[in-house]
Amino acid sequence: MTHLTAIQSLDLPPMAWVATVDRESHIQLVHGSSVVIWPNAFAEGGWNGDFGDSEMRHATVLVGSGGWTDKRKAFFRSCSHTLERLWGTKSLSSVTVSNSLPLLLARTDCELLRTYPHYEADLLSFILGSSGMRRHIPLANRRSLFQFADSRLTISKNLELVFEVYSTAIDFHGFDHYFDVLSHTCRQIVGNLQAPARKRRYLPLATVSRGYDSPACAAIARQCGATDAVTFSDARSGYGLENDDGSEIASQLGLDAHTFMRKGYMQQDMVELPFLASGGGGEDVVLAGASDYLAGSVLFTGFLGDTVWGLETDVLRSTKGKIRYPGGGSIGEYRIRKDFVHLPVPIVFLRSHASIQMISKSSEMKPWCIGGNYDRPIPRRIAEDAGISRTAFGLSKMAITAPMYYDLKVSEILGPRSASEFGDFSKANFGALYSISSRARVQAYSIRNAIFERVAWRFPGIIAKLNLAEYMEVHLARRGRRSIGESYLLLQWSIEVLTLEYKAVLRRS
Repeated sequence: MTHLTAIQSLDLPPMAWVATVDRESHIQLVHGSSVVIWPNAFAEGGWNGDFGDSEMRHATVLVGSGGWTDKRKAFFRSCSHTLERLWGTKSLSSVTVSNSLPLLLARTDCELLRTYPHYEADLLSFILGSSGMRRHIPLANRRSLFQFADSRLTISKNLELVFEVYSTAIDFHGFDHYFDVLSHTCRQIVGNLQAPARKRRYLPLATVSRGYDSPACAAIARQCGATDAVTFSDARSGYGLENDDGSEIASQLGLDAHTFMRKGYMQQDMVELPFLASGGGGEDVVLAGASDYLAGSVLFTGFLGDTVWGLETDVLRSTKGKIRYPGGGSIGEYRIRKDFVHLPVPIVFLRSHASIQMISKSSEMKPWCIGGNYDRPIPRRIAEDAGISRTAFGLSKMAITAPMYYDLKVSEILGPRSASEFGDFSKANFGALYSISSRARVQAYSIRNAIFERVAWRFPGIIAKLNLAEYMEVHLARRGRRSIGESYLLLQWSIEVLTLEYKAVLRRS
């Protein structure tokens, strides 16, 4: 009979877990205080079903992760969206899986290769979907790391690994059908996260900007019982308008808005580490400015609304689980530390993109089309139907994130202490890491990918007609955006620091 042995550590982040599976499919689990434990199963986060291990195993939407043993096999489920992954490594006698990359390395005593230049690109390849991402990544001592998203991993008695994608497309019949299913799913998830049987319950929290996507998602959050919203007053430069304060929109929805500065995170010590160590590019670090409101929340965000709700985006990529860029992909490690759940509403039904886009282009949506290059009728209808005035949102494209996977000056993206400690790490490791030929290859990749990205941004219609999007994204994901420079080792630095931190925690446990 297979079984689960669970050891709670109060020193681990509340939603963190690491599980080791032996050849008999026994799971030894070390976990934080907010991980739910059943006799032969565990989970963190929520799903669209009742609170129970059987419902978690079979839920169609899971915002979190979990595992269980059954019939001499062990199983692990990642998020049903692609923005969070599970990581693992295999030895002769066991397989270890975790929802934290640094925790996995600490538990297995593995390390990154000092001489391998493509870790950031390999981890960012998650934008290519569950079948296209780089599955196996080299580690030191001839070990390898595997990653998976939107999948279930089955580990048989002989430690054979089988990955199965479990999200499927839904054929939506018009806007009402789509909106009813989407809002009902969100209500189910929130209801699950507030189940009386839970020790820790989570309340819905909206994010609001002046774009298209977050106002629509905030309207759905309000339906699910949200009373508060967080907003950031300033947007990233380069988008025309820079005032992204969504307080007026929150007020129209009846939400209490809490406003923060985009770079407020830089006032906190070392807060960049978990966002970088997630392997998702680090750009979501701005959320740390609102840290006091995140703990214990179900955070509704509009990440990748432009992909699913755009009029001309490529549905063929989305039906394969691919996304355009890693927005929202660096929240996972921070989330399990702050103890909140991330619900990226637009991509709950990513693989149904073809059906959703047909609705966007249908005649019934014409009253909510305003024309121009920045036009998304579905979120506009959701927001306006909820009482948001037409002139309050969706007038100009803006962004608040800090894409750390670009070639940005360290002083522009890291707080003072982080910049100082990263500088010491970089000086100690940068010179010996790359040969001249390796640096030349990375530099060539960076230049080519920068050209690809600029062309795709300026001429999306031409790219779509020539079917170049997938070709460009494969190169972009697998070789990264960053050229050799002062910020090149940010990922390695963050993972090493957090791995050492987790090793100390596991020794105490």
